[in-house]
Amino acid sequence: MPFQSEFNGLIISGRNPNINHENCYKPIDGKLWCKECVPRFIIEGWTSGNNNIDEFIKGTIYNAGSLFLEWVSFDRFEDIKQIGEGGFAKVYSAKWIDGKSKYFRKKDGSWEKSESEPIIVALKKLNESQNISADYLNELKVHWSLYNLKDNTLKFYGLTKDPETKEFMMIIQLADQGNLRYFGLSRPSNEQKSDNEYVDFGVIMTELSSGKPPFYKRKHDISLVLEICNGIRPDFGKGIPEIYKKLAYRCMNANPDQRPTASELHEIIYFWYNACDGDEEKFGYKGKEIKAIFEEADKEIPNISTSYEKNPDAIYTSRVFTFNNLPKPVNSSIITSYLNEEEENKDCQDSKLFDLEIPN
Repeated sequence: MPFQSEFNGLIISGRNPNINHENCYKPIDGKLWCKECVPRFIIEGWTSGNNNIDEFIKGTIYNAGSLFLEWVSFDRFEDIKQIGEGGFAKVYSAKWIDGKSKYFRKKDGSWEKSESEPIIVALKKLNESQNISADYLNELKVHWSLYNLKDNTLKFYGLTKDPETKEFMMIIQLADQGNLRYFGLSRPSNEQKSDNEYVDFGVIMTELSSGKPPFYKRKHDISLVLEICNGIRPDFGKGIPEIYKKLAYRCMNANPDQRPTASELHEIIYFWYNACDGDEEKFGYKGKEIKAIFEEADKEIPNISTSYEKNPDAIYTSRVFTFNNLPKPVNSSIITSYLNEEEENKDCQDSKLFDLEIPN
């Protein structure tokens, strides 16, 4: 049976008085408290109305370093304006009156919440999310994990709920420096994930290279769908490196089993990003070669025009299509040639490695 004890004016349930918790507070190491030392006023007195969401938020608090999620009442937001919409999600900007909560430990061991400045945030609402699916909950956990691992990801502050529609909303950092149009990566919260995320990434690579969205001159209809199934892919911009095209084509491979994994994508792009004059070799190229390749490609950046006139029926808002009896997707001859070249290079590298490992 859990016990309760009075500690500096706070009720702390389940805390073992025989354990010294003075060393739990290590802000320099990003550690605020252990699970037993969590200030009760942070984890009690609120509910999202969904047990899974409550447990998810509390889990981030129990294991808090300097970061943890909050449940925020919707009435703590002002000046809510819709700034984006897809077929499955809406994004709003809003003023968070209280701002991100900050807590500090006083000399007597008690915790106090410090005053915070209001901040402008983005509220991302996934349509029809009243009943949180396991898939949607997992997506929230992935967002949280990425935020904890990488400093350059958008900050994830907490969750709230639209009181009228009962749909849940993520409270995240507002990216106010423009956007790459709309990625269209969302899906209904109750829909299973697919392998299309890698296709999306490959298409984004083409748009980054050209400054124009895919198939902007075309009507987005069944005719285009059939051509995509038959291997057509978006065009690249002028002067794009062959290694860049190869990676994009691998992502857009009609066979999902032959697309790169997320870890492989990360390793390749990380190597490209950190390429220098060194002789470290990965994926068939040395660092200094990668650097030279992209420096040459950068010369085309001033010539990239992002102005275009699109077909009025080229619609980039996410939509649900239902097509029957579509042909099995195949790769075009261009993609096939790139992929075959990639395989030949891999075989050559494996052969060299094998020769090195065989003793004389």
